Amino acid sequence: MKNSFWIGFTSLLIILFSYGCFRKEGYNIKMTITPEQIISSSIPEDLEVASSIIRNRMVAFGIKDENINLEVNQEKIIMSLSNIDTGKLESIKEIITATTDIGFWETYENPEVLTLLINANSRSRELNLGEEFRPYQKSVADSADKDELLLQMIDSSEITNREQYNLENPIFAILYPMVSSDGSPMPSCLIGLSDAGDTASVIKLLNMDEISMFFPRDLKFMWSRDPYEYDESGRLYELHAIKVTTYNDRPELDGEEIPVAEAISDRSGINVRLRLMMTHEGAAKWRAITGNNIDRCIAVSLDGKIISYPRVMNEITGGSTEISGNFTLPEAQYFAAVLSSGGMLMPFRLKISDLKLEKIKK
Repeated sequence: MKNSFWIGFTSLLIILFSYGCFRKEGYNIKMTITPEQIISSSIPEDLEVASSIIRNRMVAFGIKDENINLEVNQEKIIMSLSNIDTGKLESIKEIITATTDIGFWETYENPEVLTLLINANSRSRELNLGEEFRPYQKSVADSADKDELLLQMIDSSEITNREQYNLENPIFAILYPMVSSDGSPMPSCLIGLSDAGDTASVIKLLNMDEISMFFPRDLKFMWSRDPYEYDESGRLYELHAIKVTTYNDRPELDGEEIPVAEAISDRSGINVRLRLMMTHEGAAKWRAITGNNIDRCIAVSLDGKIISYPRVMNEITGGSTEISGNFTLPEAQYFAAVLSSGGMLMPFRLKISDLKLEKIKK
């Protein structure tokens, strides 16, 4: 009986092992990669840049350099990958076509912005904007305690119900400010929360000429990539106050100074982070940014959305830093591959066509 058990168990292992091997059979992949649209006369040079970035991304994703062949041919790139698990194909396609752009921004603190928001809200009331900017659904501040707190903040004791409140306070009807239980602004560059259905209205309202005049010219509003961590509904998004310090509206430090990125985690697979290795120039910029913003937040963005906003405790030297953003490990690995650009920015968005698979014969 015991022998029969072990024979059956061994057979099961062989079947499972064979199945696993079958699932991971190697394939040769060939695809044509082209720009979605040609926006430059220097297309051959731009394609060479794109080809180098694609190679860096593939290597960072775990594909051996000798298994990658890239050829720039007129207005397209021909890429061949050898001995590839087809289970990775969708990730490979996403990594090639991604235009992920990372940025490190100085910020305004919430206490610096709250008074400006209150003044802008008063002006929006004078302009009778309440009808135009009604909340998508019930207000993000739709509770008795929060209603009372907001009424105290704007000194509007005569307002007696939510509908009237929304009409009288167009900004705070769709953007709930980050304040403590006593109405004090909470320290952070996070200045407010909005329902997903109200985010476009918030930006439209704050960018109106009559409203934007209340804010500094270098103040830029940016939303979080993910919903607010403590919102069980998953519908509230964070609005952050970014300080733009460059003439071209770009971050002081971006992907050009980050040639290498990798996903890391502790042994349990949690606490996933991105480790970024900077160029010499990037390290100097990072040292200056952190040195000039001690006890202030630095916001990290991906594709124009905030993923992290740590408070700087001291000047950071050495050109290596870690960021967290509630990543899963596969998500962090994807971002690490996309960000491993060799210090170059993708010149245009790419698309894939003529994809062919060829099973490796054994």
